[in-house]
Amino acid sequence: MAIDRGRGMGRDGSVYRDGNRWRAALDVGIQGGKRVRRKIGVTIPNPDDEGSVEAARVECERRLAQLRADYAAPATSATTVGQALALWLDEVAQRVRDGEREISTLENYERLVRRLIMPGLGRRPLSAVMPMDVVAWDRQLARSGVSKSQRAKALQALKTGLRWCQRMGIVDLNPAEPVDPPSTAGESGRAASLAEIKQLLETPGRYRHLYTVLTGLCLRIGEGLGIAVSDYDLDSTPRTILIGAQLVRERPSPDVVEKAWVRKLPKDKEARRIPVPGFVADAVREQEFIQAAMRSQHEALGGTWQDPWGLLFTGPDGSPLHATSVNRSLKRTCKDLGIGHLSPHDLRRSGNSLLTSRGVGAPP
Repeated sequence: MAIDRGRGMGRDGSVYRDGNRWRAALDVGIQGGKRVRRKIGVTIPNPDDEGSVEAARVECERRLAQLRADYAAPATSATTVGQALALWLDEVAQRVRDGEREISTLENYERLVRRLIMPGLGRRPLSAVMPMDVVAWDRQLARSGVSKSQRAKALQALKTGLRWCQRMGIVDLNPAEPVDPPSTAGESGRAASLAEIKQLLETPGRYRHLYTVLTGLCLRIGEGLGIAVSDYDLDSTPRTILIGAQLVRERPSPDVVEKAWVRKLPKDKEARRIPVPGFVADAVREQEFIQAAMRSQHEALGGTWQDPWGLLFTGPDGSPLHATSVNRSLKRTCKDLGIGHLSPHDLRRSGNSLLTSRGVGAPP
């Protein structure tokens, strides 16, 4: 059955044809910590008659307009913690639309509210929640195996949301304010030993050259995955690479549910040019051959290469690599080698010792 999706869903919703029906969808925002979409459908009485198709479309547009009207009046009061945080998240979303906040900030807050705050506190009446209730919630998260760092982030999100509610007069007191976050000492990752790094980088594997680039250039995972071939020239003197983008998957706006891949400025919002050590240049050259071979094989089988940016690291069809997939593979490799677990960010931490051992200074 053919589906004409038409335009992506924005704040006003979208109408699209799905076989013998016109369908409409409207994103009505966050409810209970979850993003909610309302959908309606209108059957086309005679799909072969253009007048019947158009009449059904007009009726679907009318029903969508009514749906928008039903949700047009925003809530201004809240009786539960979940309702209060929903109002706060709507405010954060509006600031994203206004260009004052990053969409990633909203997504992080939404995830913390949905996964960690709502199950324990979401239905609690605002007027009845006390600081000790927040302490009990945090201890329950600990018993459930939630890491200290995630508990600290969830508590900070709760404090931030209720502070905004306090300023708006939605709540008189912030019960989370007096609660101390758990100490995250020992959870910030580790720097691998020189022997561990050498063993990892010398082990053949799908992501071996990516590990070399992350370690040798001291990069974040998104920066490594966002490297394009046009960002460097290995024949120049000195060899340098422009770290001007990170590859992330996020929603284009608060009003669009589906995520998309984007290359955006690095986390610190500034592009930087750094030197490329010889061993990293060797890994990059080998990776270029691997990329060329993957593309040739994919296209020889009739496939379309999916990479619009000319990335150095992609999947077999040119699609972007997921950081989670790289992390899982790195975890398995470390286990197979019998060395302690390392995350991609741990490779960045480990870069200084590797560069020092090779007589190279750390990048700025």
